[in-house]
Amino acid sequence: MNMKPFIRIATTLLCTLSLCAAAADYPVPQPKLVKTDTRVGTYIFPGYYRVDQSINSEERHTIDAECEWDIIAKFAEPRPVLGFYDDSLPEVNDWHIKWALESGISFFIFDWYWNAGETRLVQTLEKGFLKAKYSEQMDFCINWCNHPLDYAEPMTFTPDALEEMFNYCATNYFSKSNYLKIDGRPVFIVWNLGNVVKQCGGVDKFKAEVVPMLNEICHKNGSKDLYLIYINNEPQQLEKTGVCDAVTRYGYPADTTETMFAQPGSAPYDELVDLLPGYWDKMHASGMPYWVSTQSGWDDLGRTEGHGHMTRWARSGNTVEVFERSLREGNKAVKAELPFFIIEAWNEWGEGSYIEPSKKRGFGHLDAIRKVFAPEAGKNEWAQPTAKQVRSYSIYGDEKLAEAKANETKPMPAPPAAAQWPLEMEIAEPTAPKNVVEQFLFTDEKMEKRISAIDDT
Repeated sequence: MNMKPFIRIATTLLCTLSLCAAAADYPVPQPKLVKTDTRVGTYIFPGYYRVDQSINSEERHTIDAECEWDIIAKFAEPRPVLGFYDDSLPEVNDWHIKWALESGISFFIFDWYWNAGETRLVQTLEKGFLKAKYSEQMDFCINWCNHPLDYAEPMTFTPDALEEMFNYCATNYFSKSNYLKIDGRPVFIVWNLGNVVKQCGGVDKFKAEVVPMLNEICHKNGSKDLYLIYINNEPQQLEKTGVCDAVTRYGYPADTTETMFAQPGSAPYDELVDLLPGYWDKMHASGMPYWVSTQSGWDDLGRTEGHGHMTRWARSGNTVEVFERSLREGNKAVKAELPFFIIEAWNEWGEGSYIEPSKKRGFGHLDAIRKVFAPEAGKNEWAQPTAKQVRSYSIYGDEKLAEAKANETKPMPAPPAAAQWPLEMEIAEPTAPKNVVEQFLFTDEKMEKRISAIDDT
């Protein structure tokens, strides 16, 4: 009797049982995917791990030796459901992936820091997300935050520097099956595209020489042309040169009608939500393809407390109900030919802009996203880690955890008073619609006056 078929069946069965047992043993349950018509993404801030860089060592001390949790733990809140986690751990990223997917989010946008061959805060992506068990179920892309940090070299955006950087990105990111692409084109977001174009010799040279070079790098690594998005946080600087493929926003902390941006100060969150539909309409009317976005709130207490040169700005009345309203309006503003929607942010805990589950808010923001973008999915039962798992994810030892726990009994500092625009200048005609774009589309003369006044403070 030929036993080989039975041996193969038995072997297959044993392998299947082993895989099932391994899956059952893994602390993070398999994500339950939901269907959405709009692709929803969210920004990831990768600042929650710590690299051992001794001050006395030869290695230069950088922000990778710091940790964003240090500015969170000293206050009573927020407190993530995952605790003060190390976000370079694959298992932590699997919780993020699972929760996000079950809410209807299908891509992460990683804040990414690079200058002249130096990276910052990259371990979250490379050691955490990309090595997570469920990584391939979540698409991702890069948001190049090309602003100054503690780099050894000045900010460098020359063609040679871009060639080095894009070779790295194409090899390590664009080649991944879950890198976000539009018709085969890898999506790459840039914080400040203007400075890049300037260092490359201007618009004409950038379009004629640099863009073809970047596209060729993409082609060599199996992708089509680059899909370049400019984060345009000041509508008066709308991209009109044709350098990029689309524009979007990161956040809207300063955009209001009556109060404008002044530090310290606060403004109602619902005022921002009221203004956003008009803003989105104006952006669509600009002629540039626009990825609609919203913000979950703002309070930079952690980032500003104790820093004499920085003063606090906050959004008051930041509730799940108001956030859900911004999602509904935003989903209506999404164009069928560009069905993408971005939320700022998953975990900007230090800026008070987060949708990741917390002890105070629970899963309210994720419930709202699921309700708006995946209405047929119904109510979700959110899996959560055990206390033992949360402890294993923490960057803190017992002493620091006890200190943070004690801080939870302290009252939170009151938000600053409502801010008023400090300049004696007319922001908009009295008959102008209450629309944030109308407020920010200054003439060059007014813009110079505004910048000068801010620089003098």
